[in-house]
Amino acid sequence: MLNTQRTDWSTVSAYSAFHIVGDVVGLLDALGLDKVFVVGHDWGATIAWYLCLFRPDRVIALVNTSVAFMRHVMIRAGPDAVKTTEYFRRAYGPTYYIVRFQEPGVAEQGLSPANARYTMKKILCNRYTDEEAGHERPSTADGDNDLLPSWVTEADVDYYASVFEKTGFTGGLNYYRNMDRNWEHAAPWSDAKVTVPTKFIVGDGDITYHWPGIQDYIHKGGFKADVPLLEDVVVIPGAGHLTQQEKADEVSKHIHDFIANLPSNSVSFHRQIAIQNTAKGRYYPHLSLSSQKKRKNPHRDAI
Repeated sequence: MLNTQRTDWSTVSAYSAFHIVGDVVGLLDALGLDKVFVVGHDWGATIAWYLCLFRPDRVIALVNTSVAFMRHVMIRAGPDAVKTTEYFRRAYGPTYYIVRFQEPGVAEQGLSPANARYTMKKILCNRYTDEEAGHERPSTADGDNDLLPSWVTEADVDYYASVFEKTGFTGGLNYYRNMDRNWEHAAPWSDAKVTVPTKFIVGDGDITYHWPGIQDYIHKGGFKADVPLLEDVVVIPGAGHLTQQEKADEVSKHIHDFIANLPSNSVSFHRQIAIQNTAKGRYYPHLSLSSQKKRKNPHRDAI
């Protein structure tokens, strides 16, 4: 994930999916990489979905964990479309964490950098249900005695805490504050599909796997219709939200096997679809290669 450690995090719109995808494209250009394999988790997965919609020509294949591609939540489509935050508010109420995070400064009151270690330990130690995520949690240091799971060490917590003690949590929160903006600006892709070879991995205890209607969508054809080159969906028993850490060896093997066994003809098909989408004008100019050559720092331009 880019930009969670930026010092000029006060500009909320700078964290939109379009800006972050632009960052990724700019990074690939700087590294001289035409196409890459992409692996994303949580917000990284969300940005990866948008990357594959906007610039499939830069992606060979995708492995995402935790957050599925949810067209009706991520993209405005049709006059009856419901904004992303409204979807979660209707499902869980106004105290749901995604809804609470929307107002700049409010969530920060309970996420003080001084308590960064406590916050990170709570995130790593607890597995929240949808109901629990809908309520405020205390920000005192009393939880510092929580026992860490076997897959994380005190040194890990110390590192995470040291970063957020310097930066605060606003950068990360700004991703949530762009959900409705992303939804609105992605409208030109309302009928587009994710057309890169894809594998999806989720833990059966992940909060994202229990959002309303998501399991039917994933397992009963909706996901496959939106991601036609979806080759596999893996549900890992006993894993929560941090699947790639909780079941590191298992997830790593799934990623390795997917990439190693990727048929060459699927890459050719992906290239054809990318050309077709380009012809339909689905790329924003400031994300195109030609416009990037004309600007000093185009991947950070506002929409």
